[in-house]
Amino acid sequence: MMITVLGAGGNTGGRVASMLLDRGCAVRVVGRNPAKLSALARRGAQAMVGDSTDWRFLKSAFDDADAAYLLLAPDVSAPDYPAAQDEMGEAICAALAESSVRRAVALSSLGADKTGPTGVIQGLRRQEARLERIDALGLTVLRPASFFENVLPQVEPARATGVLADLYAPALRIPMVAAQDIAAAAVRALAKPASAVQPVQELLGPEDVCHDEIALMLGRTLGVTLRYVRMPEEAMFDSLAGFGASRSFALAYLEMVRAINDRALQPQEGRHAGNTTETGFARFLETTFAS
Repeated sequence: MMITVLGAGGNTGGRVASMLLDRGCAVRVVGRNPAKLSALARRGAQAMVGDSTDWRFLKSAFDDADAAYLLLAPDVSAPDYPAAQDEMGEAICAALAESSVRRAVALSSLGADKTGPTGVIQGLRRQEARLERIDALGLTVLRPASFFENVLPQVEPARATGVLADLYAPALRIPMVAAQDIAAAAVRALAKPASAVQPVQELLGPEDVCHDEIALMLGRTLGVTLRYVRMPEEAMFDSLAGFGASRSFALAYLEMVRAINDRALQPQEGRHAGNTTETGFARFLETTFAS
């Protein structure tokens, strides 16, 4: 059984590929940066480097594959971010429709069931709809909450200033999840036959957390005192621009966080055993900073 993994140089794709290799699966890893695929290739994965907006390249990546892990790799510098999401999503679906793939797990997001305004999540909602229209594709959509890994780019500024800054309301408790747990859910889903497909699975982490708590736990891990400060939207917009994000992406990101702060992005079924994952933030930090 050949499994194609898109975004294999990223947070979830790389972990999915590694877990599949651990299981002895034949794996084809796809990404934009050959350096990020090299470790997987050394372990026996077939690496393909190319443009995920090119449906012909993607068709070759899906050739002879039985299953696939799918995602929209974000390009935060895209001048029109929603259009870039759609271009990649359409290419993926066009290639899948011409391929042998009959089982797929697609990364989406908590809140993709909502009509909006939810910013970047709307592009994932549109992609879900495209994938659902492909005949004879056994599809599972994963809808995780915000990644714990999203905190990591803020670690060094926080260490230097004593302040962890973000847009979220300080005491707002929200679900967050580790990329490792998302990957594990994807691998479990890929192992199931098409007859046992679960169409949608939300992934919420073990408990809701607030950013005041995140700052305290991160500070303890780093051995410094941290406090959380909620940034004005204008400051976050400027910060994103400084990291190379386009105006289009920044506005979509701000809209998404606004929806989270307004509690508009809630799990469809609340929290239950089926959407509660294992790794909490304290354990995530312990593992990440173990060295």
